Amino acid sequence: MRCQPGFLQSAILCSQLATRLSLLRPNRSPKAMSIFARPHYTSEATDFIDSLKASRPDMESKQREGRNLLWDKQIDRTVQADIQAGRVAQKPYPYQASPTEF
Repeated sequence: MRCQPGFLQSAILCSQLATRLSLLRPNRSPKAMSIFARPHYTSEATDFIDSLKASRPDMESKQREGRNLLWDKQIDRTVQADIQAGRVAQKPYPYQASPTEF
């Protein structure tokens, strides 16, 4: 219910109504809990990964090194520009004969 305090009496009534409503709903949190939240649950996969990381503390650094070998590389912009300039436009359907090929 929305209160519009135009007069002193309606302001007092509005504050009394708000007080009564707050007493009916004590300790309401502003955020609702997610229906998917499980506060004390961890899956078997999470437990396995946590135990694996605990038994092999250097595993994460080795993963980063492997990633650096394959993905994290410096790109030469001039070579990339040459490759883009050398591309030939492809026909929409390459197997269709054009009228000039007959």
